[in-house]
Amino acid sequence: GATAGPLAGGLLASFDWRWIFAANVPLVATILALGWSTLPRTPGKRTAPPDVVGAISLGLLLSVAAWTLTAAEDNAVPVTVALALAVLVGGALFLRYESRQPDAALPPALFGVRAFSGANATIALSNLALYGTFLALPIALEGPGSEVRSGIVLTAMSVGMIVLSPVAGMLVDRYDARVPTVIGGALIAVGLLIPVVLGRPADPALLLVAMPIAGAGVALTFPSTRIAALDAAPARFAGLASGVTSTSRYIGGIVGALVAGLTLGRASDLSALPAVFITFALAGIAAGVVGGTTLHAVRGRIDVRGDEAGAAD
Repeated sequence: GATAGPLAGGLLASFDWRWIFAANVPLVATILALGWSTLPRTPGKRTAPPDVVGAISLGLLLSVAAWTLTAAEDNAVPVTVALALAVLVGGALFLRYESRQPDAALPPALFGVRAFSGANATIALSNLALYGTFLALPIALEGPGSEVRSGIVLTAMSVGMIVLSPVAGMLVDRYDARVPTVIGGALIAVGLLIPVVLGRPADPALLLVAMPIAGAGVALTFPSTRIAALDAAPARFAGLASGVTSTSRYIGGIVGALVAGLTLGRASDLSALPAVFITFALAGIAAGVVGGTTLHAVRGRIDVRGDEAGAAD
């Protein structure tokens, strides 16, 4: 999907960019039909009423945080600061509320598990590099035929993900989550730094070589950290933990898109492109460091209180 999407989007945009959105309607309809007809109906057992207030509050909090980041360039500084403070205060109140709920939408104690927090931070950092690069490349390749050219480069980047994603799972099974995460973070940095070091950050031919390396790094990093996050969470929080990893992924993506948009949007001559690639390379290095120092091979489920609860769960 990640490989076909950019290329199909580039081809559609070369005719009319609105087709990018229209083409998703039948795809979503197919997804809904397949999900409804094939996914198992296995509702979980609850010991307390669902935390509806917490779920709605979390959605609102994340929406305001995302809007604050994406609208930072257009809003006046006082407005952005006020929104950021509101998010911080709202976050503190949300955590206080959730800590008192018997069946919280997002138990704060879950983040007291070091491997779980580290895995989600690693996911955010690696996807900051990934989604930021996804946005930066079309800007870097602007010009006649840029839609198709960008689609080809993005497709090449996705090839590395396809090839190495299964390898990441095998490495986790054989060693632990740290090995593929550290290697993946290093590959993200190498792939993004090659065009900068060679002084050709907007060369399509060079990007076709360098971007698959960065994509391979993401392929090694994301599956291993997601496995580590689910492994570190108590079994009864498996579904919730999976949702948190997805949220971490898109928070990183929002920040990456913001960095690329704010930086390249103000540099019509693409002079800022090397700095953008360096920033995303540093995010890849940070992902490897965080993952390498916080992840481990979990031998049993870790309870949110910090004790081993594998047998009980």
